[in-house]
Amino acid sequence: MFSPITIPEEPKKRFGYFRQLFGLDIWGPALVKGKVQHDMAVAYWILGIVVTFEIAAWTVLLAAVLEGANLSPFFRNAGALFVGILWGGGIYAFDKGLLTMDLSTPGFSKWGGFLGRVTLVLLSAVLTAQPIEQLVFRGEIEERLKQEIVLEEAIAHLEPYKKYEQEAMSQLIAVNDVQPDKLLTNRLAQADEEKKKADAALAQARSAAQERQGAVEQTRARQAVLRARNNALRSDPLSVDEARRVAVELAAVDARLAQAEADLARLSKEEGRAAGEQSAAAQAQQDALKAIQTGKGITIAGKQQLAEERRQQAEAFQRFVRNIQRSRYGDPLKTPSGEDLKWKPASFIARKLILDDLLRQTPPRWPPAELKRREEAASLFGLQAADGNVATGKDYFWQWLGVMILAALIPMLSIFYKLVSSAEMRAYYSAKSQARAGNPDAIRHLRVRSKEPLADSPSPSDFVSSTATVKED
Repeated sequence: MFSPITIPEEPKKRFGYFRQLFGLDIWGPALVKGKVQHDMAVAYWILGIVVTFEIAAWTVLLAAVLEGANLSPFFRNAGALFVGILWGGGIYAFDKGLLTMDLSTPGFSKWGGFLGRVTLVLLSAVLTAQPIEQLVFRGEIEERLKQEIVLEEAIAHLEPYKKYEQEAMSQLIAVNDVQPDKLLTNRLAQADEEKKKADAALAQARSAAQERQGAVEQTRARQAVLRARNNALRSDPLSVDEARRVAVELAAVDARLAQAEADLARLSKEEGRAAGEQSAAAQAQQDALKAIQTGKGITIAGKQQLAEERRQQAEAFQRFVRNIQRSRYGDPLKTPSGEDLKWKPASFIARKLILDDLLRQTPPRWPPAELKRREEAASLFGLQAADGNVATGKDYFWQWLGVMILAALIPMLSIFYKLVSSAEMRAYYSAKSQARAGNPDAIRHLRVRSKEPLADSPSPSDFVSSTATVKED
C-alpha cells in the first residue's frame, strides 16, 4: 500500500524527446533534488568522460588506419570522426541503460539484465583498449613495420645488387684482356712493311749517290791534273804531240765528269724521293700505332666507365636500404629507379599482430626466402641475424599492461559508479520508490510487470485523494 502524497506540478516539457533519449532523469524531475541531483551531475560527467574517450580513441585510430587509403585528408578524418561518434553514441546508450537500471526488484532477473549490460560494457572496454594500445605503441609498431620493409627491400634488391657487382668486376677484369682492332693491326703491319721497303730504297739510293759522288771527285782530281799538264805543255814547242795526247785525254775526262755529275744529280733526286717515301712510311707507321693505342684506350676507358656505372648502381641499392633504416615510417623516399617509395600499409589486424610480436620480443619477420639469401642480404646490407633467433632486447609487457588497464578502466567507470551509487540515487531509479511518490509511469510499469490489467494513467489529483495499491513482486 502506498501513502497519499502531493505531486508537485510538472514543469512545461521542452525538448522532451531529446531529454528522454539522452537524459538520466528517466522518471522525470520529481525526485531529482539534493543528493540525487548531485550524483546525477557526477554521472553525466562520467558519461561525458567515457564517451569522449571512446570517440577520441576510435577516431584517432581509424584516421591512422585510413592513412593508406586513397582519400583526401578531409574525407579520411571526417569518416573516422563519423564512425567514432557512432561508436560513442552506442557506448552512451549502453552506459545510460546501465546507470538507470532498477536494481531494487527482487529475484535473479534484475541481475541477469544487469550482468548482460555489464558484459556489453566490458566488451566495449576490451574493444576500446585495442585502439588505445595501438595509439600508445604507434611509434613502436611503425618502427617494426619499417624494419620489416627494410628486410623485404633487402631481399628484393639482393639479386640486382649482385648482378651489377658482377658486371662491374667482369668489366674491370676485361681491361687487361683488351685486344686492338684487327683492321688496325693489319694497317700497322702494312705500314711496317712499307716502312721497311722505304728504308731499303733510301739506303740503296744513298749508297749509289755516295758511290757516284766518289767517282765525280776522282774525275775532278784527274781533270785538275790534266789541265795543269796541258797548260805546261802549251808553252813547250817540242812537246806538241804530248800536248795533243793530254788534250784528248782531258776532253775525255771532261766528258766523263759531266756524265758523272749528271748521274749524281739524278741519284740525289732519287735519294730525296726515297727519303720522302721513307718519311711518309714512318708517319703512316706512327699513325697506325697511335690508332691502335687510341682504340685500345677508348675500349679500356669504356669498360672502366661501364664498370663504374655498374658499381654506382649497386651502391644505390645499399644507400636505399640504409636510407629506409635511417628514416621514419611514411617519410618520402626515392627508390633506386627514381620512383617514390610506397610504404606498405598495415591493417588493424596486422598492427595487432606486430604488437603481439613486440610483446613476445620477437625480432622483425623476414620475407619468405631461403636462409642463404637472407644471410647474404644481412651481410651485404648490415641487417639483423638471418635465422631470426635474436630477441628485440626490449620488454614492452609492463608498459602494455598499464595501457590496457587504463584503457579498460575508463570505459568501466559507469559500472563502478553504478555499484557505489548512493541510496538516494538507487531510490530514484527504483520503480517502487517512484510509484510511492505517485509517478504514473512507475505505477503503470509495476502493473505491467505484475501482470495486472493496465488502466488509464491516473491524474495527479487521484494520487492526492486516494491511495494507490500496487501488487508487489
